[in-house]
Amino acid sequence: MKTKLFFLAAAFSIVSCTIKEDRLPCPCLLKLDFGIAARYSPLYSVKGWGYGESLFGESINLEDWPDGWSVRVPKGEIEYSAYSALSDCVMKGNAVIVPEGKGFDRIWACHKNLSLSEEETVDRVEPHKQWAEVTIQIKDLPEGELTTEITGNSIGFSLTDLRPVAGLFRTTISNGGKGIVSFNIPRQDDDGLNMVLLCEGMPVKTYELGKMIAGTGYDWNAEDLDDIYLGMDYNKLEMDIYIDPWSGGDTYNDAGMVSVIPFTDCMYPVRSSYGWDDSEINDLQ
Repeated sequence: MKTKLFFLAAAFSIVSCTIKEDRLPCPCLLKLDFGIAARYSPLYSVKGWGYGESLFGESINLEDWPDGWSVRVPKGEIEYSAYSALSDCVMKGNAVIVPEGKGFDRIWACHKNLSLSEEETVDRVEPHKQWAEVTIQIKDLPEGELTTEITGNSIGFSLTDLRPVAGLFRTTISNGGKGIVSFNIPRQDDDGLNMVLLCEGMPVKTYELGKMIAGTGYDWNAEDLDDIYLGMDYNKLEMDIYIDPWSGGDTYNDAGMVSVIPFTDCMYPVRSSYGWDDSEINDLQ
């Protein structure tokens, strides 16, 4: 009788262990290849989710991981996001946002859904441009300190789908007496961008920037956001808008830098044409 009880207990133990192992997926070694991502930034953060919980989260310096970064995760359906280092922007939950009054960072990011079934899986991290650089040249500026205030309704993006996060975006840039300013804005979800010119702190001109950009057919849903150039005359209700299609960059040092764009046709409204001052453009680089 003791022998039978022993075998029954042993059998029950084996069955219980098997059932438990079936409930917990075997691990997979996930290796992230940052070969392409390294062209744009040497610093990234990665976050992963699966089975209703956070699986990993770490900030990495790619110089320390020349052959890729690895982590063990359960097999099955998981997702992860990778994004370049933040400066003015901050994390809030699973979103990257910019605090009011700050400028939006030049952030490269991607989000992936993976179905893991092998003991080891390699996935290539392919980040995309999450900001639009806006460059504005203003002619015939009045005397006095002139600043440009930009407001909008999106303050960043969600790591889970890279969609815009709603909130008040506000940033102010000094023209520095040069008549040209450059700033970054996050992906937008509507045409609510507005631009106000202030002289000595007092509003003097207001432009519905979002509607003007929409008139060019600009795509805020593009994987990589294009850059935007505007030329305007302070004393006239005339403005040129040129959309510079994103074509990538060889390294993170030159990706997204301001390029010299000649205005050949006025796009909004069709009444005038401006040319960029190359020396002023170069001052931004």
